[in-house]
Amino acid sequence: HLNIGQNKLFKFCRENNILCSSKNHWNKPYQRVIDKGYFQIRETPYERNGKIYTSQAPVITGKGQIWLTNLLLKEFEK
Repeated sequence: HLNIGQNKLFKFCRENNILCSSKNHWNKPYQRVIDKGYFQIRETPYERNGKIYTSQAPVITGKGQIWLTNLLLKEFEK
């Protein structure tokens, strides 16, 4: 059992080059983890002041859940 919250999880992913940490790409998955099938980017349109924008959010796949769980177990079950 891992006792890890959202903030610690996202920090781990940024520190281990799974999610980007630059200002313009904050918490977006790197292309290599998308190419391996671990993450996807979900785009959702929304309207603000009459203009249509698109928000992007990282989504982990089932394959990615297994991969990330194994990484976390190695790191936090020491």
